[in-house]
Formats: sequence, structure tokens, C-alpha cells
Amino acid sequence: MSQELIPDNLNANLLMIQQWAINEDLGSGLFFRALELIRSMKPGEMEFNQKPDLYVMLILVLLLEKEEQDGRICISQNDFLDSFIEIQSLLQLDPLNCSKNDLCDFISISRADWLIGPPGSKLPLILDSKTGLYYFRKSWQLEDSTKSLILKKANVPIQVPDENLLFQALEDILLRHPVRFKEKALSLNPEQFLALFSAAHSSLLLLSGGPGTGKTAITVCLLRLLKRLGLANQPMLAAPTGRAAKRMLESISASLKSIRNLDSLDADRELLENIETSQTLHRLLGFHPGLGQFQAHEYAPLEADLLLVDEASMIDLSLMHRLLRAMDSQLPYLPPVQKLVLLGDSRQLPPVNAGAPFIDLAIEANRIHEESAKRLDRLPKQL
Repeated sequence: MSQELIPDNLNANLLMIQQWAINEDLGSGLFFRALELIRSMKPGEMEFNQKPDLYVMLILVLLLEKEEQDGRICISQNDFLDSFIEIQSLLQLDPLNCSKNDLCDFISISRADWLIGPPGSKLPLILDSKTGLYYFRKSWQLEDSTKSLILKKANVPIQVPDENLLFQALEDILLRHPVRFKEKALSLNPEQFLALFSAAHSSLLLLSGGPGTGKTAITVCLLRLLKRLGLANQPMLAAPTGRAAKRMLESISASLKSIRNLDSLDADRELLENIETSQTLHRLLGFHPGLGQFQAHEYAPLEADLLLVDEASMIDLSLMHRLLRAMDSQLPYLPPVQKLVLLGDSRQLPPVNAGAPFIDLAIEANRIHEESAKRLDRLPKQL
């Protein structure tokens, strides 16, 4: 939006707010876009003088723009209050001298019902009263849709594998033909074993942990188990970056090659052949840089029965939404991707935007773990 499209009636306060926006790397373009939004929603009140609530709304919109520019999608009420008080003190806006109580009133839905609405509203800004978070409407819709897809994936009814087949597969990969690290057979701790057991009983699994916590070991065991159960005949591997995708493929391949007598184990040999490539999520989803569009979606879905994604904690909300849509086939002749396994480290979470889907997934994965734990007492003692 060019400045020429905005009436040239900026008062001293607006000029100072514009300069603040420039100093915060928002630029004049976003300032005028925010100003136009306020004026378009209040067409009869073009002048800001003596209307402190309009300045408050303008700064709220600019702070939301700043959050999105920094990779987040919302701002909490407390963060807004603190930021506004700081901006007000810095700029000495006249005649503004708003207390936190004044601000809470100005940004409430009852007072700002011309700009801010509850979830589901058609207004430009959304306030989720349960969380105290403010969003642009499109960002709230994206987050809400992503949460719905996560819940849908977590609650997909799955065919529980035959227990005898499950026990035989576990014995095969853990006792008879284990993965080896420096010639030492892999041994899982109880928490890792629970994650492995959960994978057979759920459509969604999240493995969270930092370096050295055994994510690679449990991932290889998981792939081997699901392959023996007929649940990983067409696996796909991906990660947010090419480096992470390459590292994951190399680690899994090396682990599989450590198994003794690999050539005689059809399931493991086929698994190694099936995971010859690992790719970035953008490549997996058919991203076209020139058009800025993804080719994969629910009507042009991924063709796989298992999707394994590394560094999932670094996936932003928009990309997670695209990934979940591409897994959710709506074609009558092609089933959705049956299992999603995400590897991540919650300590690497960027603020809010990328973290939100990972946290939602963690909540669902924890619920699934609790349900799976109830079945563990039926396992053979040697496992």
C-alpha cells in the first residue's frame, strides 16, 4: 500500500507511530496498511485526535503485524499491555496516558466490537477469551483448522494388530535380530519401549527428546516393527531442511545395516530398499517457488501408509497445516496416510507459531501413550 493512497492528514502522534514502525522494521507499508484497516472499519472517524481507543487499536494491529513478521501468529493480552505501555512511554503520545485498566477496556470485544470479535467472527481481529490471545482472523482460522486436522488424525480408528503377531515381531526386532551400535545389541528403556508399543496402536506418534535420548534407535525399531505388521509397506521420510533429511536417512540406513544376517531378513531388507530417499517437506508437498503454491493437498494427496518427519518441532503452523491436509486423502480410491510419526525436541521450539502444533500433537500423543500403557501387562516377560 503506497502512502499516496492514504489521505495526507497524519497528525504528530501518527507520524511518531509511523517512525516507530519503521524503526521496528515494519516499514511505512505495514503502517499505512494498519492505518487503512482502522479507518476502513471506522469510516466516519477519519481523525484520530481525541480518540485514544483508535491509537490503541492501531498499535494492536501493528504489534500483531510484528508478531507475524517474527514468525508468530498471535499476541497475548499481557504482552500487548506491556508493549503498549513501553511504546506510550517512548513516544510520549499526546493526549494518551492510558493505564492498563484503560487498555483492557479499549481492547475488549464489548468496546471494540467494530474490529475485534470472538472465534468464528468475520471481523479482522479475533480474541480467544479462553487463552487471552489476539489474532488476525486468517491466522486464527489457520490454527483452528490445524488443530482440527490433528484431532482428526489422532482419533482415526485403526485396526489393532493381532497380539501374537505383535509379540512375535517385538521378539524378532529386540531379541533375535536386534539393531547394533558398536557391535552391542540395542536395549530399550521402559519409556522407549512404551513409545514403540504405542506405534502399533495409534495413528499418531510423537517422539520428543534432545540429542542423545535415543530417538534414532526407537525410530529404527518402530520402522522395523511396523514393517513386520504390514503397516509400513510404503513409508516416506521427510524433514524441514535438506540437511536434516539427509542426516535422518543416513542414521536409519546405518542402523539397519548393523543387523546381523540382514540379507536373510526379508522385512528389514525390503525396508532398507523402501527408504532410499528422504526429502524436505517442501519437496514432499510439491512446492512451486515461482507460484508460491503447494501441489499436494487432500485431493492430490501423498501416497504412503507411513510418514516419518524429523525435526517436527521446527515446522511452522502453515507448513504443518499443508502436511496434514496432504495426508488426509478425500479421494475414494486412495486411503489417507495411516500413520504419522513426528520426531522433535521441544527445547528447540520457536515461540508460538511453530510450537503450537507440536504442543497440540504432544498432548494427543501423551493421551495415546496412556491408553497403550494399559496393554503392556499382556506382554511376554522377556520383553
